[in-house]
Amino acid sequence: MITGREFSSETINTIEEENINDFYHGDHSLLSDALNYYGILFTTFLMTHGDKRFDELSNEEKKKIIDRELSKFRNAMIYSFNKGHQMGFPLLLMKESQEFDPSFFTKPESHDDFVYTYDRMVKPSVFNINIERDAIDRFIKDTRKHFENGYKEITELGTRFVQRC
Repeated sequence: MITGREFSSETINTIEEENINDFYHGDHSLLSDALNYYGILFTTFLMTHGDKRFDELSNEEKKKIIDRELSKFRNAMIYSFNKGHQMGFPLLLMKESQEFDPSFFTKPESHDDFVYTYDRMVKPSVFNINIERDAIDRFIKDTRKHFENGYKEITELGTRFVQRC
C-alpha cells in the first residue's frame, strides 16, 4: 500500500496496538469530540422519535432513558471506532491495494485523500457486517424498546465512527 514498505502481520499487530494505546492514553480529542458532537445529534434523534409509551412518560423518566441511551451510544461508537482500526490496519498487508509514495503523506490533504481511498477499498456491506454485531446490535435492540427508526440512525452513526474517527 505504501511504496517501498513491506509489513508483516506481526508488525501490523504491533503498530496497531501502539497506535490504539497511544490514542486512548495520549492527548487525542478526535474520538471524545466526535462522541460529544454526535451525542447531541443522537439526543435530538431520540427526542423526536419516541414511541407512544415513551411520549407518555414523565420528563424525569424520559431523562433517565435518554441518559442510558447516551451511555450505550458512547460504548457502541467506541466499539465502531475500534472496528475501524481493526479493519484499517490489515489493508496495509494487501498487495493489490492502491500504492502511495511515502512523500504523499507529507502533504496537508493526504489524510483526506487516504481516507477517501480507504472508503473505496472497503465495500459498504463489509462495514455493515462489522458494525451490525456485538455492541451495535445490542444498542439497536435496546433503542427499539422506546424509540422508532433507530436501526438506520445507529448504523449510519456506527459506520461514520468506523470510517472517520
